[in-house]
Formats: sequence, structure tokens, C-alpha cells
Amino acid sequence: MGTFSQKKNKAGINKLNRCRKGLIYRWAACLLAILVCSSTSYGQYPYYSFEKRYTQSAYGDKLDSLRRIYDGEFEFVGKDGIELAALLAKGYYPDLKNVRIKVIYKDHKRAPIIATIDVWNFLRGKKKRIYKVIVRNNSFVERISLNKLVGLVGHEFAHFSFYHTKSSLSLLGVAISYNTSKKYHYRFEKGADTLAIHRGLGWQYQEMSIYMNQQEVRELMERKGYWRKDEEISGSRPLPLRRRSRYD
Repeated sequence: MGTFSQKKNKAGINKLNRCRKGLIYRWAACLLAILVCSSTSYGQYPYYSFEKRYTQSAYGDKLDSLRRIYDGEFEFVGKDGIELAALLAKGYYPDLKNVRIKVIYKDHKRAPIIATIDVWNFLRGKKKRIYKVIVRNNSFVERISLNKLVGLVGHEFAHFSFYHTKSSLSLLGVAISYNTSKKYHYRFEKGADTLAIHRGLGWQYQEMSIYMNQQEVRELMERKGYWRKDEEISGSRPLPLRRRSRYD
């Protein structure tokens, strides 16, 4: 009887020890995950990986190599004035790799630069979608510095990143809300700013912000861990961009 009782107690102790070890392993795994996630700013984007300023002199000779990286992903119609900026900006959106983007220069009375989608996208799967950037001929877009242009194009690509998470039916809902609600319109545009800064374009936004002001950009950069209070920041001027529609 005593032997049976001892065996039962021993089995209970062994089971308890196994449970304790399991809990220890789980806590260790959780702690490791926290340490890994906190070691960089929002995952794959460490502080030092963001370019603070793009210049034509430093990046002009990288055009051919960038073309090879994004071979077949861009089509430029009319002009190719924003090609370098577009190639650089796409690097901030790995989710848009292999996604086709068509840049069209044309005369129109709408905003200087517009992100839209091909109407046939409503009938295509995500992998076959074609997104469009429409640039107004002879607008300020053709005269600003490369650094500002990367930020501006990056804002438009943030829309594409958002669109690419949506079904065709959801995109139709976005189009209706965008064109009928000023509140949604503003929230939608500011959301694109937020995403672009999340991806690392805060430095370019500091030089020329879109919908956010400089202080908002700075605070978001600081929360994301790639701006410090001792950093020197240049002044920025919000762009008077107002779009009537993104769906031609």
C-alpha cells in the first residue's frame, strides 16, 4: 500500500515538473520575441536604414541598377521625369514588389499628381492589377528636388499599398466614400501620410509634408524610433493638394 502511494506521489511530482518546464519554455519564448521585436523599430526597418536626403548627384547613376531590380514593374507614358523618384520610393513598399505601376503625364485640371487604379482592376485578381500615377504636365512636380519628389511619390504609393489589401468590392466602397465624404477624404489622405512615414519616408516629409504638418510628422517619426530630439530637421511646407477623384 505504501509502495503504491509512493509511486502515485512520484508520478504526480513528475507531472508537476513537466508542467513547470512547459511554462518556463513558454515564458522564455515570449521574452525572446519581445527582445527581438524591440531591438529594431517596427520590425524590418532599423533606425539607420532610412535615407535622410536623396540627391540627383548621389543617386542619378543608380538609375540603371534600379531599373533592373524593378524590371517590368513600371511603364512611363509621355515623360519619365519622376522615374528615379518612383524607383526609389517603391523600395519602401516591399508589399508592392512585382506590382505593375503606370505613370502617365497629361494635361488636366485636377491635382498635380494623382494615384488611381485602372478601371479593369475591378475585374482582375490582385496579382494582375495595374495602378496608375497621373502627373499634370508642367506642374511643380517637374520642378521640385529629388528628395521632395521621393516623399511625394511615396505618398501615392501608400495608397497603392492600401488598395492592394482590398478586394474589388472593397475598392468600390473606398471610391464611393472618397468622392462623397469630405471627412473620409481627409482621413484617407492623412492615413497615406501615416503609412508613408511608418515605412521610413519621414525625412522626406520633413522637407515637404503632404497632409500632416511638421510637428505631426516629427512626433510620428519619434514614436517609430527613427528620429531623435537631437536631430536637425529642415522646415517643411504642406502641399495644397486636393483630389476630386482617384478613379478615372
